[in-house]
Amino acid sequence: MYISEAELLRLNKTTLAIHACTDINLFEITLLRKLQELVLYDNGGYFHPDPATRSIPSGILLDIDPQIFQNYKAMYEKIDFYLKHLFSTTILLSTERRSDHPDYPTWLKMPHFTEFYLPNKLYHMAVINVVNLGNFSGRICMYRKQSRDGFSDNEMLLFKLASMHIQAVYGNLKAAELFTDNWKKLNQSTQAICLFDQNFNCIYCNHRANMLFKQHSVHHLYSNIHEICRSFAANYYNTFYTPQYSGTLSYTRTKINYSCTSYIYHEQRYFQIVFDYHIKLILFK
Repeated sequence: MYISEAELLRLNKTTLAIHACTDINLFEITLLRKLQELVLYDNGGYFHPDPATRSIPSGILLDIDPQIFQNYKAMYEKIDFYLKHLFSTTILLSTERRSDHPDYPTWLKMPHFTEFYLPNKLYHMAVINVVNLGNFSGRICMYRKQSRDGFSDNEMLLFKLASMHIQAVYGNLKAAELFTDNWKKLNQSTQAICLFDQNFNCIYCNHRANMLFKQHSVHHLYSNIHEICRSFAANYYNTFYTPQYSGTLSYTRTKINYSCTSYIYHEQRYFQIVFDYHIKLILFK
């Protein structure tokens, strides 16, 4: 297979466009249009699979009447031979061409093909599957009507090259989305929270933590919190479960209750410590 200079330029334009996306919704919409510029197709969709229900509950459509998708959901999804295979396979390919499937001749005779796909000009299909952290997260389907040629090996290669960028951008956007939501929740917490990376660099302190670090009644609090995480790591670093370590720092008129835990994200270990300030009760005789 040979990729021409013009195809490489289109691929470069496509990848630059998706790497510039700042959120998942923009990514999905941009991707459908840019893939159509990369490899010509008539219509398509970015669908959101749900392995739990073995269905496609939603999607973003490109040049497809939404009523067509609703008709599919109502009448054909439950008997879709290809969809059943998709949720049954243990090996999910990054790209697929429907005509490559060994049961393709059988599929062409099925009611959902003759009654739905064929009359709606969804004859030829190429697919890019989106997988994030081992989870089946998206399915980009590109269709051509019967009068056009099927997707060539060269075109499938272009989709495969684009797929590597798609997986990376989607993973980064989902991670950013996750952390943005988490930071917002953590910052609104009434408890103090600090996060340390595996080298014990503090990567986050919420508003409550920063307030407590400024209190004169709890001197050296940051140093003490830092040392607690180091001690916790030394004792629990190689455990195969998520350990938790709790205790109390005692000061003259106050005490700090704390709880430390550890988790792994993207093969990196992080330490989280939650703590709060309490005034000691002083009994007068």
